[in-house]
Amino acid sequence: MILSHVTPAQNLASIMAHGLCPGRIGAIYLSPKAEGWRPLEEGEALLHVETGDLPLTALEDCADWEVFCWTDVPIPPERLTKVTLERVE
Repeated sequence: MILSHVTPAQNLASIMAHGLCPGRIGAIYLSPKAEGWRPLEEGEALLHVETGDLPLTALEDCADWEVFCWTDVPIPPERLTKVTLERVE
Protein backbone atom coordinates (compact mmCIF):
# COMPACT_ATOMS: atom_id res chain seq x y z
CA MET A 1 0.00 0.00 0.00
CA ILE A 2 1.27 3.46 -0.84
CA LEU A 3 0.45 6.26 1.61
CA SER A 4 1.50 9.92 1.64
CA HIS A 5 3.50 12.03 4.09
CA VAL A 6 3.85 15.83 4.14
CA THR A 7 7.03 17.33 5.58
CA PRO A 8 8.87 20.66 5.57
CA ALA A 9 11.00 20.73 2.41
CA GLN A 10 14.07 21.50 4.53
CA ASN A 11 13.79 17.95 5.98
CA LEU A 12 13.98 16.18 2.61
CA ALA A 13 17.75 15.69 2.38
CA SER A 14 17.89 14.12 5.83
CA ILE A 15 14.81 11.96 5.24
CA MET A 16 16.10 10.68 1.90
CA ALA A 17 19.47 9.86 3.51
CA HIS A 18 18.29 8.36 6.82
CA GLY A 19 14.63 7.48 6.36
CA LEU A 20 11.40 8.80 7.79
CA CYS A 21 11.73 8.81 11.59
CA PRO A 22 8.91 8.27 14.08
CA GLY A 23 7.90 11.08 16.40
CA ARG A 24 7.91 11.13 20.20
CA ILE A 25 4.97 8.74 20.50
CA GLY A 26 6.55 6.19 18.14
CA ALA A 27 4.33 6.94 15.16
CA ILE A 28 4.71 8.35 11.68
CA TYR A 29 1.67 10.16 10.35
CA LEU A 30 0.61 9.09 6.87
CA SER A 31 -2.39 9.78 4.66
CA PRO A 32 -4.32 7.53 2.28
CA LYS A 33 -4.88 10.56 0.04
CA ALA A 34 -2.41 10.66 -2.86
CA GLU A 35 -1.72 14.38 -2.38
CA GLY A 36 -1.66 14.38 1.42
CA TRP A 37 -4.47 15.22 3.80
CA ARG A 38 -4.56 18.91 2.84
CA PRO A 39 -3.14 21.12 0.07
CA LEU A 40 0.62 21.63 0.32
CA GLU A 41 1.76 24.99 1.60
CA GLU A 42 4.84 26.93 0.51
CA GLY A 43 7.98 25.18 1.79
CA GLU A 44 6.39 21.73 2.15
CA ALA A 45 7.17 18.51 0.30
CA LEU A 46 5.14 15.38 -0.37
CA LEU A 47 6.47 11.85 -0.10
CA HIS A 48 4.83 8.60 -1.13
CA VAL A 49 5.61 5.76 1.27
CA GLU A 50 5.50 2.07 0.34
CA THR A 51 4.21 0.66 3.64
CA GLY A 52 4.55 -3.05 2.83
CA ASP A 53 4.39 -4.97 6.11
CA LEU A 54 4.62 -1.93 8.43
CA PRO A 55 2.15 -1.88 11.36
CA LEU A 56 -0.61 0.60 10.49
CA THR A 57 -3.62 1.88 12.43
CA ALA A 58 -6.46 3.99 11.10
CA LEU A 59 -8.91 5.38 13.64
CA GLU A 60 -12.53 5.25 12.50
CA ASP A 61 -13.17 9.00 12.85
CA CYS A 62 -10.13 10.03 10.76
CA ALA A 63 -9.40 7.00 8.54
CA ASP A 64 -10.16 8.99 5.38
CA TRP A 65 -7.20 11.32 5.92
CA GLU A 66 -4.81 9.91 8.55
CA VAL A 67 -3.10 6.58 9.23
CA PHE A 68 -0.55 5.93 11.97
CA CYS A 69 2.52 3.81 11.29
CA TRP A 70 3.80 2.47 14.62
CA THR A 71 7.54 1.87 14.56
CA ASP A 72 10.64 2.48 16.65
CA VAL A 73 12.92 2.62 13.61
CA PRO A 74 12.84 4.89 10.54
CA ILE A 75 11.01 3.87 7.39
CA PRO A 76 14.01 3.33 5.07
CA PRO A 77 14.68 5.70 2.15
CA GLU A 78 14.16 2.84 -0.34
CA ARG A 79 10.44 2.95 0.52
CA LEU A 80 10.15 6.71 -0.10
CA THR A 81 9.49 8.66 -3.29
CA LYS A 82 9.43 12.45 -3.50
CA VAL A 83 6.36 13.60 -5.39
CA THR A 84 6.29 16.72 -7.53
CA LEU A 85 2.89 18.36 -7.85
CA GLU A 86 1.99 20.84 -10.53
CA ARG A 87 0.37 23.94 -9.07
CA VAL A 88 -2.75 25.16 -10.84
CA GLU A 89 -3.40 28.87 -10.38
